[in-house]
Amino acid sequence: MRRIYLDNASVSPLRPEAAAAMTEAIGLPSADAGRLHADALPVRDVIEAARVQVANLVGANARYVTFVSGFPEAAATWVQPSSGEPDFDVVTSRMERTSVTSQIRGQRFDVDIDRGGRIRLDDATNVLARVAATGRRTRAVFEHTNNETGVRQPVHMLAELSSLYRVPLLVDAAQGIVADDIDLGGLGANAVYVDSALIGGPSGVGALITDRRTRLTPLFSGSAQERGRRAGLEPTVLIAGFGAAADAAVKNRHRESAALQQVALCWDRLVTSTIPDVSIAGVDDVTGMGVSLGRDRPGTGAALLEGCSTNTEPSVERTLAPSVRTIMVDGVVAEGLVIALDQGGVSAHSGSACSAETWQPSPVLDAMGLDSNSSLRVSFGWHTTTAEVEQAVGILSDAVHKMRSLRP
Repeated sequence: MRRIYLDNASVSPLRPEAAAAMTEAIGLPSADAGRLHADALPVRDVIEAARVQVANLVGANARYVTFVSGFPEAAATWVQPSSGEPDFDVVTSRMERTSVTSQIRGQRFDVDIDRGGRIRLDDATNVLARVAATGRRTRAVFEHTNNETGVRQPVHMLAELSSLYRVPLLVDAAQGIVADDIDLGGLGANAVYVDSALIGGPSGVGALITDRRTRLTPLFSGSAQERGRRAGLEPTVLIAGFGAAADAAVKNRHRESAALQQVALCWDRLVTSTIPDVSIAGVDDVTGMGVSLGRDRPGTGAALLEGCSTNTEPSVERTLAPSVRTIMVDGVVAEGLVIALDQGGVSAHSGSACSAETWQPSPVLDAMGLDSNSSLRVSFGWHTTTAEVEQAVGILSDAVHKMRSLRP
């Protein structure tokens, strides 16, 4: 049985273009790209070509693309000062990843969110004004799209406010770039982060991309790769795959974005139709989102096909990115549901990838006032089809029905 993979917010399957580029890069000479001899030149060419491809993903200048190992390194580079310099205070929110919050050495200022999981702009204004008045070195980090709920944040307004109060802003666009067009210049932020693994590239590499005015200092000292912004040899094979995935994402952006919209719409309508007492994180009311099942058994039949073929676009699509959904299922324990889905051939998750090993309550859902113990996160990628969603919802519906029937 072919498995259905719905955990793309953790890692998305490798694109064929990325696999081909990595295979070719494995055959390159083993050489330091920073050297001047003949063995180093083809290595440097591959890295620089990938740098252009990644820059094109967000409309940036390739000169200001710094390859890093992932978001934890990017966040640390942004929020931690150089050796001997005063700590940065950091403005963020309770929605941000632990990769940010766990690395703050100065004071942390959290901006409030509303019940829908969106950052409150009035509170962002107050917080940024307050920290600006202190005169202390401050930086800000906000997500473009939350990787647990898919809630889009008002990043353009946050960028305007950060600029107004002269607080450099990093936008975590790892999830946002999956479904939305993001342009660094148009966004107005000082830096963005994009991740290879979420767009169909290899795991273990990402990019911290800045505007021309922002200076990065290396997290570690000892060597001067990436134009002095990062110490350590570049992982050429991973970078080659990242570049190829970025290039494929740009070329297929409109088609894949439209496909994701249809997949998410299919999921929303079928889940709210086939499973009683379910809600979607970030959506106040799911009434009217579903399709009429008539006499069809939940999870099967013509009603499912009807739900996925409709062109109706509910307002939820303007609030949530189509790449991620978290649903709350009353009367079901999250880890049990994930295991039941896995046994049925569906890979999904509860909470964020950061807390998977311990089954800790999700701080994001807690901040939204939701019960993370009954949450299920599914996330879609470049490869996901509506047929897979139809099948997955049928398996999910059966699992929920069985688990609820076992309650005392």
